[in-house]
Amino acid sequence: MLEVEPHVSVVVSVFNGERNVERCLESLFKLNYKNYEVILINDGSTDGTDKVVKRYENRAIYVKNKVNLGLAASRNRGIRLAKGEYVALTDVDCVVDKYWLTELVQCLIKNKAEGAGGIVKTPKDISFFARCVGTLGKPSPKLISKNEAEVPGCNAIFKKSLLKQMGGFDETFKESNADTDFNVRVWTDGRKIYYQPTAIVYHHHRSSLFSFINWRFTNGIGLYRLARKHRFRAKTLYHVFNLVLLPFLFFTGFFGLLIRPIILVFLLLVLYIIQLSKLYIKKRDEFKFSEICCGVFLNWLLRLSASIGFWYAMIVLSRKTVRNSDMRCSPSYR
Repeated sequence: MLEVEPHVSVVVSVFNGERNVERCLESLFKLNYKNYEVILINDGSTDGTDKVVKRYENRAIYVKNKVNLGLAASRNRGIRLAKGEYVALTDVDCVVDKYWLTELVQCLIKNKAEGAGGIVKTPKDISFFARCVGTLGKPSPKLISKNEAEVPGCNAIFKKSLLKQMGGFDETFKESNADTDFNVRVWTDGRKIYYQPTAIVYHHHRSSLFSFINWRFTNGIGLYRLARKHRFRAKTLYHVFNLVLLPFLFFTGFFGLLIRPIILVFLLLVLYIIQLSKLYIKKRDEFKFSEICCGVFLNWLLRLSASIGFWYAMIVLSRKTVRNSDMRCSPSYR
């Protein structure tokens, strides 16, 4: 336990999270950390989220956006309301470990740091499909070194002063990747974000094929915004090349299937076995073999969906962006 507990504001944004918000809040109110507040931002939900949250109105700060503004804008609103020295972030489809906040704060104090994040795990009590999505490890921290990482917005903590200095989250990232953009801006400013593997969050993944495809499609749009804003220079965008290349490989494979189907099927089988072996070695202690087998197919679908989203943004959204702005960080936080 910490001798002195700095005041922490935990910010959670929710949009149509009627099925998840109670589970998330219950885990936050069971933290072993004492000196903290919970700020819940309802981002224009149209379902029964309000009815669920009313049961917790005396235990959390609750505000509602009149319209859906996006995750980045909602987080910024929560940050403005925060009274804590530190601001911790998680998502409404997550359940935090009892010691989550203590571990994050200890990491900051130990390293005299301004930012840190933990590990994201997959719960056992979710559907088979959601477990298969969990094998992909998204969202999760991307390790830069043993002690540093790109941390996801569902498991992160920052000094409020850092968030203010960096202008908060860029609200032009309405679809996704605002947290990645923030990581990149912190690195390019010469600062570090530390990795604390004992700070655990359990993420309840997408439970249907449609929601999974839509999630990765919007992620592809966010990756395009990242690539354009940072001019393809940031090392976290190494997979952008794959996004551009994938459609070409897909259509080449499709025509190859028409001309020489046996050869293509054989090559796909070999590729599947190779990827299955790699994923099995990496995930065998956490997932069943059947979940890993399905995860390989979802990994292919993930890449294809994100690639289509990337190209859609490049062809369609880029024209609007040129007319409106050059993707500068939104000043609305200030």
